[in-house]
Amino acid sequence: TLLVRLDFMLSSPSTLMPSLFARKRSSSHTWSDFMMADGGELKQELLWAASRKGTLLNASSVPSKTTFTYDDFRKSLVPHERRHLDAYEKQAHRYVVFSLAQNPLAARTTH
Repeated sequence: TLLVRLDFMLSSPSTLMPSLFARKRSSSHTWSDFMMADGGELKQELLWAASRKGTLLNASSVPSKTTFTYDDFRKSLVPHERRHLDAYEKQAHRYVVFSLAQNPLAARTTH
């Protein structure tokens, strides 16, 4: 059983989202258009991550492809993010959303 507590409030109507992101969309767009990056956007994120001290990437090691693996993602993390990810993976269900900036040992994860 999954218990989700819905205890949040929007500060603006969700209908304003498209204008906030300044993207022209067709009438068939969904929330995934706002939440999912395409291959080009992911590559830009990895190039940015390569500039962070402690990642296992450097700009020349970012793959030239636009489809990336879980290993590519792990290499983009700094040491404390990798430690947090390892701890979350040991205690949480695979599809739980969590923050790599937060120490999972200090905040219990439930599923």
